[in-house]
Amino acid sequence: MSLRLHHTESQRSPHQQTDMPDRMLVGFVSGGPRWLIEAAGQDRSELWRDFHRFGERGDAKRWLCTNILQAEIDPSDAEPVALPVTLSDLRTVLAEIEAYACEEGCTYFADGCASAAQALTRRTVEDAPRLADIRRCIGFSDVQLKALQAINHAGICGGIGSWNDLGVGGERYDNLSERLFAAVKVSIASLANSTYCS
Repeated sequence: MSLRLHHTESQRSPHQQTDMPDRMLVGFVSGGPRWLIEAAGQDRSELWRDFHRFGERGDAKRWLCTNILQAEIDPSDAEPVALPVTLSDLRTVLAEIEAYACEEGCTYFADGCASAAQALTRRTVEDAPRLADIRRCIGFSDVQLKALQAINHAGICGGIGSWNDLGVGGERYDNLSERLFAAVKVSIASLANSTYCS
């Protein structure tokens, strides 16, 4: 049995604001999209989701996490998107959001998008913390390592001080933000699934 990663929109309870996009909640505990682990078999796959909660007060291991089976599916119903396709989409939106950030005088975020795009086109992998460990333990190729670095630079949506916190608003800002967030999510899943062996 092999593992694959998928994502879906979060489900809101009746007392939560339903029109708030996942990208605006990603900086909060249990906010953002829901990530599913597919345990893929030949004929059937199981989809598992993580659940977090606080344990007893004063317990050093107070943050508790478990995974609960959500569904069984046909493996062909959840075919992942290939990494080159997702990185092409990411590269496109990075250029657009970098230009927009420059127009708005948000050089920090423009630089982040530029760094992400450069990571994808650089001839060699940029040195980074734990790079040797990632190579040794996960066995990423240079293409996969560049994708990981691009995703890290492109993850500008979050909580306080992030792209979400700018308060610029407007149709163009919202559209670009949603596209970037979607491209990063899909790229994360595609990168994880690029190690999948059937």
